[in-house]
Amino acid sequence: MEIEPIDRTSLLDLLAYCDREYEEEGMEELVDKLIEEEKKKQPFEMGKYLEQIPDYQTTLKGTNGLLNKEFERISSGKPLNSFNSSNYIVSKPKDKSLKDPKQWKKSIKRLELSTALQLQRNENLTLMSKFSSNSWLDYNRGLGAYSNNIRKRTQQIEEQTLDLNRARKFEQEQITNKLKRFKSRWYETVDRNLKTERACKNLEKEIEELEKKNLKK
Repeated sequence: MEIEPIDRTSLLDLLAYCDREYEEEGMEELVDKLIEEEKKKQPFEMGKYLEQIPDYQTTLKGTNGLLNKEFERISSGKPLNSFNSSNYIVSKPKDKSLKDPKQWKKSIKRLELSTALQLQRNENLTLMSKFSSNSWLDYNRGLGAYSNNIRKRTQQIEEQTLDLNRARKFEQEQITNKLKRFKSRWYETVDRNLKTERACKNLEKEIEELEKKNLKK
């Protein structure tokens, strides 16, 4: 039994040091807009969801007579009626009913019902003995194979997710080290430039002093 491929992008863990989409300009406004649109589709008052959902009895009331009777029975706390087996008891009319055609017809009808019930039971037993155990075994084997495939697929996705997160973390750490090196070089360059600028100013002062001395001579 094969499992349909799963979109891996929806299962990736978000990394706090890498995923910053929510901080992008305009993203917060977009999220708030989507939330407002969803609230318009479901106009429920906050904290009172269940009170605003119609009761199941009022929803189904009037659609079916048997359901209405069952609702009334449950509301009144009456127990469920037991199975009436009298319709399946086969017996001939007794005493004065022996000469009543209607009673004989009722007895014949009960006999037909009882015969049909026994035939159905026999068919069910035959089908059960032939297919039931094997069918359940096949079904259970199928469920076991499906469960194993899901377990393997889940393990693969978890491993892929961990590998991807490790790679992304490693890349971020490498970039961080590069930034630190560049920052250190920048400070060194700035320091050299300042020293060079200071030395140039000192030389300019010395040149001015020498020129003044030469003019005095």
